[in-house]
Amino acid sequence: MNKRYKLLKELLPLMERFEEENQEDEIDMMSFALWLKESLTTESDPEDAVDSKGESLAKHYGFDLQITAVVGYLFRYAKHYSKKVLKDKVLATIDDYVFLASLIITPGLTKSELIQQHLLEITSGTEILKRLLKQDFIEEYENPEDRRSKRLKITPLGMKVLGEVQEEMMQAAHIVGGDLSLSEKAKLVQLCNKLKKFHDQIHEQDKKSEIATIVGKYMG
Repeated sequence: MNKRYKLLKELLPLMERFEEENQEDEIDMMSFALWLKESLTTESDPEDAVDSKGESLAKHYGFDLQITAVVGYLFRYAKHYSKKVLKDKVLATIDDYVFLASLIITPGLTKSELIQQHLLEITSGTEILKRLLKQDFIEEYENPEDRRSKRLKITPLGMKVLGEVQEEMMQAAHIVGGDLSLSEKAKLVQLCNKLKKFHDQIHEQDKKSEIATIVGKYMG
């Protein structure tokens, strides 16, 4: 069966129903996701479509939508807190900070390796590297394995500016973790890493593939 836009076709009547039931309330993605959860976690219709494990596809779609919405919100919150830390600092963006930190954790990366590691477009990643090189926060050196490329390392000045914001960035990260208990955070990290591993495979093998192709190949 052609799965192209199948999910969208199933969601449209649900979105219409949600808007009709909440005409006087503010409507956004999060409120729709919560409403959808309540709607789909009620008793399932015996004729509901199921996946290869016999689980309701409708419920899967509901949770998938919630995951997408929540991850998006968390990313925006994390970016907001990071901007507070970097305001009036030498480092321009969170990406500048992450690039420098990455070169401490994994020194000697090439430009392309560093950009790909953070899932950035080549043009965006190149602009960040140009800025860090111009500020003398990183430097290039010859790649002994391939003279056509160069490797990167953080400079003493880069270490200094990174150290100046490190404590506040840790505080920002702590806020993102919220009031979850230690065991809840451990479980969340485990699940997030499992999900990231799934998407890493798609990014490496099917980055340019159409959605329908990805769904057919990875979602059974």
